[in-house]
Amino acid sequence: MNTTVGIALLTVEPGEVTLAFQPQAWHYNIIGIVHGGMICTIADTAMAMAMAVLSRLPSGLFPTTTDNQTRFYRPVTTDTGIVRCLGTVQYLGRRTAAARAEVRDAQGRLTAQATTTCLIGAPPPRAPMTDHTSRSIPQPAQEDPRRSPSPTSRTTPPTPTPPLTLPPLCAPWHAG
Repeated sequence: MNTTVGIALLTVEPGEVTLAFQPQAWHYNIIGIVHGGMICTIADTAMAMAMAVLSRLPSGLFPTTTDNQTRFYRPVTTDTGIVRCLGTVQYLGRRTAAARAEVRDAQGRLTAQATTTCLIGAPPPRAPMTDHTSRSIPQPAQEDPRRSPSPTSRTTPPTPTPPLTLPPLCAPWHAG
């Protein structure tokens, strides 16, 4: 996922990690700034998703986020420049860990802060990775013709719902 959204690993130290991304127009929400979910993603990744906490965990143990809070202080746009996120471990116990992250713009200004708590444990067993395009789509079960129709079965096709019409997205609010 990090590659998909453009997050790069810059540094890893015991209990600390720095990540970065270059804001792109496709990171924008409808008001023309980087979507808060992107900021949450880089902060969560730096804090718990195999980075800041993992750098101090014994082999075979992994964090699972139990809560995450992000506070936004200034907007991020393509003009912001490279955004860096420093995630640091604040507490590491046998079963739980806590971390925080600071997200800063290219000038070093604080754009967001985040905190998280993680449960520490062995990872759940994983299903083998497969090509999602080869999965078959489940087909609805055939009704037994000997049984009476169920109350949910229809003898006439449903009335079509008119398509939802949305207004076109407005130009970014910050644009001149």
